[in-house]
Amino acid sequence: MKKAVNLKRGRPTVEIALGRLAVEIENARSEGVSVLILVHGYGSSGKGGIIREECRKLLEHLRRHKEINDFVPGDGGGKSGPVKALFRRYPILRHDRELAAPNPGITTVVL
Repeated sequence: MKKAVNLKRGRPTVEIALGRLAVEIENARSEGVSVLILVHGYGSSGKGGIIREECRKLLEHLRRHKEINDFVPGDGGGKSGPVKALFRRYPILRHDRELAAPNPGITTVVL
């Protein structure tokens, strides 16, 4: 099962967005969600995508410590190797238009 989470809703600070991310990962686990699609934006407001960068740093930390299985940035879309591997593992995601096209404003997390 997959779930989408909008971390940029309400234009939060980085700290609030990271707190939301932690809560949403725990909620997803308790709900039996295996794939979490994070909408964090890509910095179109001219601030450089700091929420995206910090979310991905946190996800890298969680992956290293085996708290998540993996994460795939949406930058390359369905043509990138990591997204293709994700589609092989979770075929239902092939039909997700957000994942098929390059989208630097999302990251997919495998729990």
